[in-house]
Amino acid sequence: MAIQDPVSGVLRLHRPTADVVVGALRGGIPLVLTGLLDAWPIGTPTALIERFGHVKLPRGTNFGDFVQGAFETSTVSSAGCTLPEAMWSAFPFPLFDAVSYAPRQLWAGAARVDRPITKLHRDLQHAFLGHLFGRKRLRIFSPDQRDRLYPSEGYNSYQPCRAEPGYSDLRVFPRLADAVPLEIVLSPGELLVIPIGWFHQVFADDPVFSVSAFLKFEAWQALATAA
Repeated sequence: MAIQDPVSGVLRLHRPTADVVVGALRGGIPLVLTGLLDAWPIGTPTALIERFGHVKLPRGTNFGDFVQGAFETSTVSSAGCTLPEAMWSAFPFPLFDAVSYAPRQLWAGAARVDRPITKLHRDLQHAFLGHLFGRKRLRIFSPDQRDRLYPSEGYNSYQPCRAEPGYSDLRVFPRLADAVPLEIVLSPGELLVIPIGWFHQVFADDPVFSVSAFLKFEAWQALATAA
């Protein structure tokens, strides 16, 4: 069943097929999907800490200590660090084969209401973001608004923007005033699909926990060209 969010205008689909999602990606249409993360440990982090608290994150701290810190301070953020492979089994991505997805990334941290937890940028692959707990808000901007968002000309795996909507000086970035976002509030158990080229900026109204994965280039090429 398809429902268009009356606030954001983003299409919400319940348990869509892989073919439906591929069609949306072909058309560059962002989606919020429900009913696909039943195998994920949605809700409080207690069970995750009990199971994976000892696992070391790339940043050097234990997973359990990191999550606890996110609830106690206003500065803790994983900043998209690679999720240790020992934890992947807890977050099986739906729709496509597991090998179709790139290594998982952890997006978790403290609530932050004064500025984005992830600054405006766009990725070079289709992105899937599964949300476990907390309220996560996103502003996403269509690719045709590129010139209004002042993207950096030099970049590597993702393209950051020099301007930050809602925070940058419009005297310095005057075209930013004409940028029109879609606003999304992501709830626990929802899967956000961001097609290649869409710019996005992320906020945490609560301590939040999400896991993302890119669809690999070769996997997308095979899916996009399939009859």
